[in-house]
Amino acid sequence: MEPRILIVEDEAITALEIKRNLHNWGYEVVGHASKGEAAIEMAQKLLPDLILMDINLQSGMNGLEASCKILEFMDIPIIFLTAHGNQDYMEKARNTGAVYYILKPFQNHELKYAVENSLIHHQLNQKLKQSEKSYRSLAANIPGIVYRFHKEQGQTEFFNNMLQEITGFTSKELNNDYQFPINSLVIDSNLDEIRTIIENALVKGEAFSLEYQLKDKEGIIKRVVDKGRPTFDDYGNLKTIEGVIFELEREI
Repeated sequence: MEPRILIVEDEAITALEIKRNLHNWGYEVVGHASKGEAAIEMAQKLLPDLILMDINLQSGMNGLEASCKILEFMDIPIIFLTAHGNQDYMEKARNTGAVYYILKPFQNHELKYAVENSLIHHQLNQKLKQSEKSYRSLAANIPGIVYRFHKEQGQTEFFNNMLQEITGFTSKELNNDYQFPINSLVIDSNLDEIRTIIENALVKGEAFSLEYQLKDKEGIIKRVVDKGRPTFDDYGNLKTIEGVIFELEREI
């Protein structure tokens, strides 16, 4: 099925040229709007796969405002078109989540590239979201703390409610420092050994398994086993550490 595209452009000649090119490239143009208000209505009714949005529409709301309204009710890639390389506009466009921002006049190959890659990028994001949803559903049934530590952001995601059940803390209470949050609960005598084991695993790119003690919110000492593995980007840089922490026994 051909990808369906909505054109929002108030210059008739430009819109016609874009439409002709899209047809030649194998896309279906489902509609053309010259005003932001009309674009919102058409997007809601026609449910296109992608929108080409001129920012500087002559009357009514501009393209940025229309895009924000559209993104409230549908997840769709939007490519912005404008004759003005205003830095403020570009920043606002990025804040909507737009992947591409094209300055007029543009070459046909620029538009073709932007359309192709926006559709691919959106498709990959949809698959990633579905995969993440399945992962969270699976994690909800695991009797341990399922985590993913993001190295670049220094933040940890928790995929079920076992963090609070085992430690007494919520993720918001622990996710304050640029480190793996469970570290703040680990008994000090265990920390050096834990760091050594994990650092060795990261260097070798291998999974790790270790036992240690942590103190929960009520001051109770709990023994846990932490099984995790590192993931790396295409350049070999550490992306995440993913794992599960199971409670073994308690000592009062």
